[in-house]
Amino acid sequence: MKNITRYILLLVIALTFHSCEEVIEVDLNNAEPELLIEANVSDSTGPYTVRVSMTVGFSQENNFQGVDGAFLTLSDNNGLTDTLTQVSNGVYTTHNISGSRNSSYSMFAIVNEKQYTSVSYMPLKTNLDSLYTTTNGGGGFGNTNKIKIVPKYRDPAGVKNFYRFILSINGFQTDDVFVQNDINRDGQVFNQPLVSRTTINQGDLLTLEMQCIDENVYKYFNALSKNFRRGLNQSQTPVNPPSNITGGKLGYFSAHTIQRKSVIAH
Repeated sequence: MKNITRYILLLVIALTFHSCEEVIEVDLNNAEPELLIEANVSDSTGPYTVRVSMTVGFSQENNFQGVDGAFLTLSDNNGLTDTLTQVSNGVYTTHNISGSRNSSYSMFAIVNEKQYTSVSYMPLKTNLDSLYTTTNGGGGFGNTNKIKIVPKYRDPAGVKNFYRFILSINGFQTDDVFVQNDINRDGQVFNQPLVSRTTINQGDLLTLEMQCIDENVYKYFNALSKNFRRGLNQSQTPVNPPSNITGGKLGYFSAHTIQRKSVIAH
C-alpha cells in the first residue's frame, strides 16, 4: 500500500501540471499537500483501521505524513456508532463495530476543522472457488510468458457485482491494483489472469485477497488501475480517481468482504 500511496502523489502532480502545454520545471518537493483518507470495514474480525495523512515532498522517504488529532466515527445501519481511537501517527482504530454482509456503513471525520463523510455498502460474498497460476493469456506489460495468478469464481446472477484483488508475493504486498466487474458477464465463471507488475518466479508463495466491493469503491480503484496500466509518462490525460468521500478528493471508504487463498507459483 505504501507504493500505491506514493503513486497517488505522482498522480496528483501529473493532474496538476498536465494541462500546461509549455515545458516547465516541476518542483515535486513543493507540491501542494493534499489530505488522504483510507478507511476500511470488512466482514472479518475487527478492529478496523482508518488512516489519515497528508502528502509531502516526493523525494522524502515517507510521502504521506500521518495526521494526528482527527475525530472519526464509523456507524452501521442498525444505529451503532463507534468513535475511533488514535493508536499511532495518522492511524485510528475501531472498538466495537462489526462488519456484516448486506449492510451499509457511514464514516464521519473532522480533520483540521473540516468535515468529511462517506457511505459504503458491503455486498454479499462471492465465493473464491480456487486459485492457480498460468503463463497463458493476459500478457500485459509486453511479456506473454510471465507467470500470472488466476482467481476462479462464479459470479452470482441477477445482481451487479464488483471485485478487488490484493496480491502478496512471499508475504510482501505488491503495488498492483486489480479490479473486475460482471458487466456483460453476469452469472458467468471468471478465470481471468491477473498480471502483476512484480515478477513472479517459480516457487514463490502467492496469496490473493478477494474483496467484494460496492460500485463507488470499484470506480475509485478502477481509475487508479487505468493510470497504473497507462503509466504517468504517457501522453494520455491521467484519470483522477473519483473519491467516494464528500469533502475530499483523495482516498476512499470501503465496506467489503474478504477471502484469501494461497498457491505456489509454477
